[in-house]
Amino acid sequence: MGKIRTTTVLMLTTFLPLLLPEGIWEGIGIPMKLRLIIWGLDWVFVFILLFRKRQKPSMPFIILMLIYSTIIYSACIQGHDELVSVLSINFCGIVMSLVFEYWLKNHFYDTIRFLYLSLFILVGINFIFLLTFPDGLYTSTLELPNVTIASQLTYNLNWLFGYKNNQFGYTLPFLAIICIYKYFKDKKLKKSNIVIFSICILTEILAQATMATVLLIIYTITIFLILNKRSKLINIIKKFYNVKTIIFAVIIVVLNIVVFTSDNWIANIMTEASLALGKDTKFNGRSQIWTVSINFIRESPIIGYGNINSEVFIEQSKVLGGTHAHNYLLHIMILGGILCLIEHILLYFVTIKEMTQNRGIISEMAGIVLGLFFINGITSVNFYYPLFNAMFILFYYSIDYYKKLPERNYRLNH
Repeated sequence: MGKIRTTTVLMLTTFLPLLLPEGIWEGIGIPMKLRLIIWGLDWVFVFILLFRKRQKPSMPFIILMLIYSTIIYSACIQGHDELVSVLSINFCGIVMSLVFEYWLKNHFYDTIRFLYLSLFILVGINFIFLLTFPDGLYTSTLELPNVTIASQLTYNLNWLFGYKNNQFGYTLPFLAIICIYKYFKDKKLKKSNIVIFSICILTEILAQATMATVLLIIYTITIFLILNKRSKLINIIKKFYNVKTIIFAVIIVVLNIVVFTSDNWIANIMTEASLALGKDTKFNGRSQIWTVSINFIRESPIIGYGNINSEVFIEQSKVLGGTHAHNYLLHIMILGGILCLIEHILLYFVTIKEMTQNRGIISEMAGIVLGLFFINGITSVNFYYPLFNAMFILFYYSIDYYKKLPERNYRLNH
């Protein structure tokens, strides 16, 4: 019992500073510099624990550290200001990856259960705030002294998980963790679990995040189909994590962006489509942002920039909400150029290869999550979601744990 309690305390100590969402940090008034110090102490502590074990890290973790190193190196080339900015934005993700690596490798089931309970509490509290404060819990303001179209940018729709579009960065990982935990615990999702799924969908509806709402509905339907073993539909669902499908999707997305930014006729069609979906930013706005992003990439295609100041993005795109690329792939290339894009391709390849070599319910669920995040990345930046990159590590160790299950080994050998 003493050992279990010690493990739980250590887990809470290392995870808590990372799982605390933006709304809590803002509410208790802790500035970014102090957060970086807290995360830094967390990193040192977990690194010592990992070093003492002298274990070989997982390939997704190694690639993620390579990606972050590339981004930091790129920022160093750009100068001190960009380096500080990159660390402020990315350091939580770096520490989150390290913490996931250590705990999932050494205490997988306890970690999954802890993440399930922790995120269950956070999602529940956030949902209550959404119901209580439909117009936003607090207001955040970005000062723009060097922008001609506005002096500041105000975000009103903020709740526990931050701005409305950030809810998806918690709700989808939470549902993924629920499915993994419930499968290893009960081998199925109970009908009562639909309540949790419904709360996550309602969270996105109340936050006015249309794309996220659609993607969570897709996830809910497909997961319950898989767990109910509807074989005909499962064969279609499996294509989400096929390597060729993912590569094909990447090519299509990139080509679409290039074409949309140069063809007014297609842009007008997509504008109507975005209005039909109720998007708060017209496609023309996205098109301007993507054009600026492509121009940035052309200027530094190999190593990128590490980061580009939001004011620069807004000033050049003339779109007030255009603080970043608003596209996962373009953002990756801005961060670290072609080098960073290659590293991401390697990350997806390694993860998907692990899935295809170990087919089963966990691989299917993980593949759907990656597919939906990839779709979300057409108009959003996944990279800054606190839990996004850690999902690759989670899926790797979930599949590894699944491979070791006695009942699975029995089925494979008989």
